[in-house]
Amino acid sequence: MRKRSMFFLTEAPIPVVEGYKVSSKSKMMQSKGEAALVPKAMTEKIKKKESSEM
Repeated sequence: MRKRSMFFLTEAPIPVVEGYKVSSKSKMMQSKGEAALVPKAMTEKIKKKESSEM
């Protein structure tokens, strides 16, 4: 699984990679209970982006 995600990151264009990093960061923050620090509009945008990537 990890190799696959690394492959995805290397194959993806830079903006997608940046979006992936931001998404992982926001998920980590949510798990720490700091989701309030991430603007809702931003997380919604990322979710839409991820669903369109699939």
